[in-house]
Amino acid sequence: MVRHQSKNSGGNSRAGPHDRGAGKLSLELVCAIGGDRELSNKERAEYRKLHEDLGDALFTDLLFPLTGVQLPVSRAKALWGEIIRHKYLMSNTLGRPVGLPVATLDYIFDIEEDSSSAVSQLFDSVLIGSRIAKDIANQLDVTDFESGLDDEIRRYKRYKTPTTLLVLDIRFKNDADFMATPEALEAIDAQVNSLIVKVTRNLDSSTRFDPERFGVMLPQTGPDVAQTAGIRIRKCVLEAFSNADDLTVVVGGASCPRNARTRKTLMRRAEQALGQARVDAAEPVKIFS
Repeated sequence: MVRHQSKNSGGNSRAGPHDRGAGKLSLELVCAIGGDRELSNKERAEYRKLHEDLGDALFTDLLFPLTGVQLPVSRAKALWGEIIRHKYLMSNTLGRPVGLPVATLDYIFDIEEDSSSAVSQLFDSVLIGSRIAKDIANQLDVTDFESGLDDEIRRYKRYKTPTTLLVLDIRFKNDADFMATPEALEAIDAQVNSLIVKVTRNLDSSTRFDPERFGVMLPQTGPDVAQTAGIRIRKCVLEAFSNADDLTVVVGGASCPRNARTRKTLMRRAEQALGQARVDAAEPVKIFS
């Protein structure tokens, strides 16, 4: 199992919703600054003070909870502006408000597909470095993954930050021999984890529950963003194994606090959503509802 490590992962202290410093702004406050809700008078004063103290370096702090990457100042400033514009463009196109995390995820994947994009070129070197760091992160087992879920649920109870669990079911129907040996299973495990690393953030984690089922933990992520992440992961896996006959990939998920407030309930409801995705070909990525 791969645990993606944040570059600021030293120690066990956790930031509160409005803590100061690189990587310590809460996702809740960043989303409010990005226009997801009105700032309170206290938050407006705090934002002005942060801008006065940090100048353009504030953009690095704003993007860290959204991307898990600590970008250089000039790159962060450019990317923040593009994401805010993308957020309002998506909202106008869809006719409904789009949250900042969803817009960020959508924009980053879009610019990655367009290598000529100026922002993509700016972001590329940092993103590649982040992925290399993630590829060599600690190898953890299912027990550690479950312990991580417990940590995230405790964090919700203290800071009200959501977390989502995705469960992927990957089956090669006509390739019984494809996963018949430990070596084959290990190769598939490594490839799938590498694919998950490719389309997730530093702070996300993944594990293999059994030969066909993988888990992905998405801290600071609600169901809407998790749905988008599940679609991205599924697409990436299907493309990577495009030569396999009758490959099926379905994804189920559940979020804390919307669906559960304990690890066992969260895992059970993610499995229930996975079961629904298996029987509903029209919705292969299903978040519990």
